[in-house]
Amino acid sequence: METYEKAKILAKYLDEKLAEDVKIIDFVSTSSIFDYFILATGRNMRHINSLLDDVADKASELLMDVKRIDYPSDSAWGLVDLKDVIVHVFIEEERANYNLEKLWGDLKIESI
Repeated sequence: METYEKAKILAKYLDEKLAEDVKIIDFVSTSSIFDYFILATGRNMRHINSLLDDVADKASELLMDVKRIDYPSDSAWGLVDLKDVIVHVFIEEERANYNLEKLWGDLKIESI
């Protein structure tokens, strides 16, 4: 299974777990470090932590190597590093503050 297909499965899985505003940003042509960012918004810190755990479990089922899970501590932003795919889960205010969609607006961004 290709990396994009795995990213799409993970993004849809986050959507099923009630993450909001799930998007995939395609870095394939611009980064040699990773291929995709998945961005999602959680309702609160407990929801974000649950989403991070769930996506790590789903990634393992897809035989993806979970390199690291960073749970939010002093910020409202956590991530799962899957090497080729980086999953970012934010609280709404933190996501608006960083506005990664605008920062990487010249790349292909797919809404789920």
